[in-house]
Amino acid sequence: MSLNLYEILKKVLNESVGSKEISDAIINHNYVEITYVDENSNAPGTRLIQPYAYGVSKANNEILRAFQMSGDTLRGEPHWKTFRLDRITSWKPRKQTFNMPPPMRGYKTTS
Repeated sequence: MSLNLYEILKKVLNESVGSKEISDAIINHNYVEITYVDENSNAPGTRLIQPYAYGVSKANNEILRAFQMSGDTLRGEPHWKTFRLDRITSWKPRKQTFNMPPPMRGYKTTS
């Protein structure tokens, strides 16, 4: 799959978070406040997440697997979510940390 220059620039300019910031938040167990907009501009807004895993989807998109504690959503919260990095428009790590996985706090763990 090849990208034209416009698509490459759009992807680069829209990224508000990089792998280093994500890795730091995962390693340090920091809560992160993100602003996220899905492909149809549904439920745009701020969300409080616990980041757990960073990778690449089958469609070759950088993604973040996180547990959403609160904020805008279509599927309800708290809930496990996958976020595409190119749709995260702001990334604000908090000093507050988490130390227990969601199942240990009584949250459902199905997607």
